[in-house]
Amino acid sequence: MPAYSFGQVIPVTGTGIGFPGSVTRQDGLRISKARNVNSACTLNLNFGDTTVVIPDSTGGTWRSVADYIAAGVANIGNVLANWAGIALREVKTNLTYPVGVVPGSQFQTGYYAPGMIGEVVEGGSVAVLVRAGTPQANGAAYLRVVSNVAVSTVIGGIEAAADVAATTTVTASAASPTLTVASGSGIAVGQIVTAWGIPSGAYVTVVSGTTITINVNTQVALAAGTPITFANTLQIPSAVFQTGVMDSNNVAELTLMRRQAA
Repeated sequence: MPAYSFGQVIPVTGTGIGFPGSVTRQDGLRISKARNVNSACTLNLNFGDTTVVIPDSTGGTWRSVADYIAAGVANIGNVLANWAGIALREVKTNLTYPVGVVPGSQFQTGYYAPGMIGEVVEGGSVAVLVRAGTPQANGAAYLRVVSNVAVSTVIGGIEAAADVAATTTVTASAASPTLTVASGSGIAVGQIVTAWGIPSGAYVTVVSGTTITINVNTQVALAAGTPITFANTLQIPSAVFQTGVMDSNNVAELTLMRRQAA
């Protein structure tokens, strides 16, 4: 008769943070809010997704950042203004199961579908999937708005380092959306533009060689040689990684220090 082992030792390879969207600690910072997921969404709001709130007369609706940007590049300019938080992971149940319907096939358990009520963590600490970079204690967190196959292609994904696509110099007239850069290499539509004299949150709308058009006007004239950067990520407002720990599933603890959503 062969010998059978009663149990098996499972090696611990690292600290487990939890599932994306799970609240990681109970503290005075925690704020969560229930709203409907926008019915116009073409993507579900997955547990752990970065989320924006779309204002309306009834108090607003949720939309994942991925869905928001997929609906139009112009929405990149509104991500920070509408930033809400992280979709909360919760137990979802159904009181009755219609005849002939397999349990779980009608009501989804890993996400909030368009039109459903969903909850979002707007303040406090939550587990998030880190798509790139290594979190640092009190370090900034970044949100991908433009794909980069060398780093990550997940729009709306959270990362632990800024993805700067190009650094060059620029010249521009005052009150103009047109920039002339020394080099157009690496610059793409949707990238976040940072330079003295350009409003925060500006992004690229057209690329034509070394002539770049942005979504806003310059605040002042930019003299030749003014430094400028173009990035594929946005820094998430009022958010830091709680620790430098990331588990084997690339999950880390993100703290939203104050509520941004209305």
